[in-house]
Amino acid sequence: MLAEKIQPVSIRARRALIENYCPDELRGQILNGKENHHCLVRVYLGRKRRLNPEQRQTRFFSLRNFPLHINQAEEMALPCESYAKAMAEALATLHWKVRTDAADVEFVLGSPRADPEANNSALGDHPLWMLDFDCSRPITADDSGLTAIAKAFWGNDPYYPRPHSTDGRSQKLWDIFSTEYRCVGLEIVRVYPMGENPGILSELVHAAIGRIEETHSLPIS
Repeated sequence: MLAEKIQPVSIRARRALIENYCPDELRGQILNGKENHHCLVRVYLGRKRRLNPEQRQTRFFSLRNFPLHINQAEEMALPCESYAKAMAEALATLHWKVRTDAADVEFVLGSPRADPEANNSALGDHPLWMLDFDCSRPITADDSGLTAIAKAFWGNDPYYPRPHSTDGRSQKLWDIFSTEYRCVGLEIVRVYPMGENPGILSELVHAAIGRIEETHSLPIS
């Protein structure tokens, strides 16, 4: 893993977010306000945005750490399946190569390292970045490690897709996420067994997804 500064999304992306979600009377102020230039977009694949009447009348809007919920991302035709795969790959790497619970890690959209490529997405070229590892703790390859993985998953903000959704598209995202997690995790434990039994590690990779699914309705202490 490589640590580096994450650059904000492009002016094109900021304009798209403003046009879709900012109250009309605030658009000029938000677009030109310097405090909104540093815009990173938090991708919440595990939560839909629902507004009550009071929220619809709000006069506050900010692009800083902008929360983009799954239904908003779908409205903008963003590549949610690609986000789900990227999150799964990152989480499996943290769990089975780095051996950490990945507690409180964040996933945001920012700008690419190099000049952006031509992209027809509503936000233009906008890679998914991972940040904030300071709350992550080491885990062991056993049942206590699985418990830590599930607790961190449900204790985090809703970046990841959720299992057992009654919404077909959301459930499909979970299936994509869990499949990618297993594929990446299994490859890691076969290549980097750390002196452990690869067969047992492979069972733990599968069990991690099972533990997350089993604890989805339980409170996180």
